[in-house]
Amino acid sequence: MKRQVPFGKPLRALLVPLIAFLFPLAISAAEQSTVSTFLAAAAEVNITPEIGVRLTGPGEPSTGVADELFARVLVLSDRRQPVVIVTADLVGVEIAYAEAVGKAIEKKTGIPHGRVMFNCSHTHSGPGASLPADDSEKSYGRDVLEKVVAATADCVDRLEPARLRAGREAAQLGFNRRMPHGNNITMAPNPHGSVVPWVDVLGLYRKDGTRIAILFSYAAHPVVIHSASTLISADYPGFAVAHLQRMLGSGDGASRVLMFAQGCGGNVNAFPLKGGLKACSRTGLVLAQAVTRIFLEDVPPAPIRAASLTVHLPLQMAPPVKECERMLAESPDDQRLVELLQIAKEKKQRTMPYPIRGFAFGKTLCILSLPHESFCDYQLWADRESPYRDTLVFGYTGGVHAYVATARAYRMGLLGGYEASPRRSGLNSRYRTPPEPVAEQIIKGGITEVWRLLDPSSRP
Repeated sequence: MKRQVPFGKPLRALLVPLIAFLFPLAISAAEQSTVSTFLAAAAEVNITPEIGVRLTGPGEPSTGVADELFARVLVLSDRRQPVVIVTADLVGVEIAYAEAVGKAIEKKTGIPHGRVMFNCSHTHSGPGASLPADDSEKSYGRDVLEKVVAATADCVDRLEPARLRAGREAAQLGFNRRMPHGNNITMAPNPHGSVVPWVDVLGLYRKDGTRIAILFSYAAHPVVIHSASTLISADYPGFAVAHLQRMLGSGDGASRVLMFAQGCGGNVNAFPLKGGLKACSRTGLVLAQAVTRIFLEDVPPAPIRAASLTVHLPLQMAPPVKECERMLAESPDDQRLVELLQIAKEKKQRTMPYPIRGFAFGKTLCILSLPHESFCDYQLWADRESPYRDTLVFGYTGGVHAYVATARAYRMGLLGGYEASPRRSGLNSRYRTPPEPVAEQIIKGGITEVWRLLDPSSRP
């Protein structure tokens, strides 16, 4: 029996919704009965950049390749309008880039860009991707986009009947990285802090039982290598895929794709931090073994619906002008402080876009995507409140601009730790200040509204 998720007027008033896409608004009983099977296809493309690209972990140019980076595509259809899930071994992309990928897929295949999810693994041993201002100019980001679009078109041409199955298994390879120390928060493993203690899996199989694709998702920063090496790597997600290929057999890469989707790991580090390549292989093995233990249940063939909603999170005001001037005088070459001073002078309320997307497979399965470096607390809340039997929550999807912490963390102000303090990641973000504490309430309201859009029958 589906649980009803309350969504009252106070929450609705906090939203600044831009409902981007809703496909379709209602499913009739006749339509439901015509879905006899899902269709699916998957593909992967190599997106390893040239040596010399700057890596986030060491903060230096890469000196070689430990393991190659990939973008992987899964197309699922109910014989009407497909949905697309893209996973990429990238540290992140901006919202504009994710939207550009979706629109390019729409132009090539006709699949509306509101039915595309673009997830980044957030490996700190890989680059991000962006597009140059000149549309004709070649770049790494354009190369990735073109490869993903071509792979998606190939999948559309190869769609075949598929059995969709879902499951979950306990897994612990990450630790909350926010350790209370007096009144402050330090970055260290916190055994009592929140984590998502499981791996989610979707399996796609042909009628004869052969595998089309496996998608698995876990929530933790891929920082087992981090600054311990200047080699390009997908970190633990890449090692997990490699171990699974050996365990399960890789076969034809075009038909047996193994893909990793990052969850909401904004406040979780995979263990051990800065452990290096050998440690990363062991961490990947732990995840791969958990995937092989999962018992998968069938997801009955049903209409696939998609809904998107962008809420806008109010950002904290900059410090007073005099304080910004003082900080800038102490560090006159810090461009972040130059921008912060300008923000302080403007005295305007600013917001950060937070696009939420959901794919629903009948009333059984929901895939929910959240952007930015959202705390795992949002994934735990969404899983707990979801009206679906199986709910997968992806973070780092649709754009990565900043950390998104909880209201409690933001209320700690300067003592809120790296992810929430306005002098730490808030200053490092493109907005130079973090969200207000009310952001948590707005996000939860937005997620609830996406569920309501996915299932119009739940409307009062």
